[in-house]
Amino acid sequence: MSLSKLRDLKAKVKSRDGFWVEKLKLDFTKALSAQLKRKNIKKGELARKLDLSAPYITKVMRGEENLTIESMVKLARAAGGSLHLHISDENSDVSWIECNASNSFRELISGFNEDEYRFDGDHLSVLRSGGNRERGDVAA
Repeated sequence: MSLSKLRDLKAKVKSRDGFWVEKLKLDFTKALSAQLKRKNIKKGELARKLDLSAPYITKVMRGEENLTIESMVKLARAAGGSLHLHISDENSDVSWIECNASNSFRELISGFNEDEYRFDGDHLSVLRSGGNRERGDVAA
């Protein structure tokens, strides 16, 4: 298969809602798994906290459950986390930076060059290759 045909196929797949549903399920389960690991919580313990069966948690972690926002919130909170949703322009490349009590946002961006970002106290503008700027709300 030629590279151009492969690109066309990728664009076609990404144009379908089903692709994005499955991607978000995978993103959620990866984040939940990482949170469980950070908090040293086993899947069985998560199931007990939520009064759910261990096989159900296994199905969730495999991405086999079509989760509601409510169930995602409950799972995240039981794992000692919180759920955040974000809608962005379909052409945006979104990355998250997590700040907690031990590291402020200013500390996290201290390693970046001044020409890579602008921070006005409430908003971060990131200078991308090609000169495109993206602006997003951040907690200062």
